[in-house]
Amino acid sequence: MAAGKESIIGSVFEASYRRSGELAGQAVIPTITGHAHIMAEGRLCFDSIDPFAWGILGVNA
Repeated sequence: MAAGKESIIGSVFEASYRRSGELAGQAVIPTITGHAHIMAEGRLCFDSIDPFAWGILGVNA
């Protein structure tokens, strides 16, 4: 699936995703393309006790 979006200032981005892996351990691989200027810097902090910190795993993962 692919979709194009335009920001409030006219920047255009294209987003898509695909499935990867075997049936029992499938993953979703997102792709985002476009051009942008760096306006900020961020830092991700993951809680070591958060069961969803690395996503939602399949039943047989």
